[in-house]
Amino acid sequence: MADYCCWALSRKWERGDLRSYDLIAHKLDSELDVFSAGTEHHY
Repeated sequence: MADYCCWALSRKWERGDLRSYDLIAHKLDSELDVFSAGTEHHY
């Protein structure tokens, strides 16, 4: 199940394909784009 969820999220972010994501979206509380560039740097 976890693998499918990760796969669906990666399809959404990488390809813009929402078919699989739409099936699980109601089960998600939030999403965090860990690769986005922020303005605060932590070393």
